[in-house]
Amino acid sequence: MIKFINVNKKYTNGYEALRHITLHINKGEMVFLTGHSGAGKTTLLKLIMALENTTSGQIIISGKQLDKLNRWQKPHLRRSIGVIFQDPQLLHERTIYENVALPLLVSGFNHKEIRRSVRVSLDMVGLLDKENRYPLSLSAGEQQRISIARAIVNRPPLILADEPTGNLDPELATEIMQVFAKLNSGGTTVLIASHDLALIESMHCRMLRLKQGQLIRTL
Repeated sequence: MIKFINVNKKYTNGYEALRHITLHINKGEMVFLTGHSGAGKTTLLKLIMALENTTSGQIIISGKQLDKLNRWQKPHLRRSIGVIFQDPQLLHERTIYENVALPLLVSGFNHKEIRRSVRVSLDMVGLLDKENRYPLSLSAGEQQRISIARAIVNRPPLILADEPTGNLDPELATEIMQVFAKLNSGGTTVLIASHDLALIESMHCRMLRLKQGQLIRTL
């Protein structure tokens, strides 16, 4: 599913964000990416989304070599990846239903398809009964679950999450991780960047650890 072959990322100011990264994440696997602030976690996720280009090395996602994709193929790749951030980034003036439906509206799905997919996604995260409410009426944990529902509404085979529990207390963080585990049990590949080692270890999944841009541990 995800393969890095001797990947390096160096910015124009000379900063080396990633050095000699080689890794392989299998289809249907749930993996955690950890490391100190500035270790390169977010850069690695951006490379997978083709939001950044490598300086050298190869990245292959679902059999596609990213540096061979043209400008039209990259948006198609991104539509096959569900992304969740630390901040849910919900539209507060839109209902929960409207927030989750947004990716499908942008992609031109019809009303019937959108309705079915949104309700399935909300049911997956346990918030189907709140589809007509607004984000600010929900708890922080519920808002993050809504962002997950939005990320999975078009059934992407790959989910990337960048510190998705960073703003949550331990109990809510555990609830969110269980949502990811549920999605993974259905065959979705999940890669989560997090600095919360205790939470990561409780999930009993493979862990990749970065230090100063280098992969120093893979379990």
